[in-house]
Parts: sequence; C-alpha cells; structure tokens
Amino acid sequence: MGRNTHLIFHLETAGSGTLVRFRHAGWQADTDYFVSCNTVWGELTFRLKAAAEGKPRGPLFLRDSLAV
Repeated sequence: MGRNTHLIFHLETAGSGTLVRFRHAGWQADTDYFVSCNTVWGELTFRLKAAAEGKPRGPLFLRDSLAV
C-alpha cells in the first residue's frame, strides 16, 4: 500500500444482505502507484461481489504475477 495510507471498511445491513463500503484513504498525490492500486482494488471488489453471488472468478493474484 501507499505509505501513510489506510484502509477503511464499513459494513451495513441492506435488506437481507450486507453493503460493504471501502476506502483506501490518505493518498498525498495521484501517482502511478495510486492508479495501479485503484485498478487492483476495483478488480478485487468485482471478484468479491461475484464470489458472494456464487459465481467466483478465481484468484486475481498468482504466486509470481497477476492472473488474467
């Protein structure tokens, strides 16, 4: 993660499910690393949603690289 950043997860009841709100806060600038983290977090949230719906998409990370 970016230096001096922090992750915030907020869970709340939404009907018969749970709403997950997530922030990766504390960024000092929009650097290349910020863009990369933003992209990875986006993909991870799509994978989390798919898994919660019973349609897992598999891992994003492999031992030595990113999965496709």
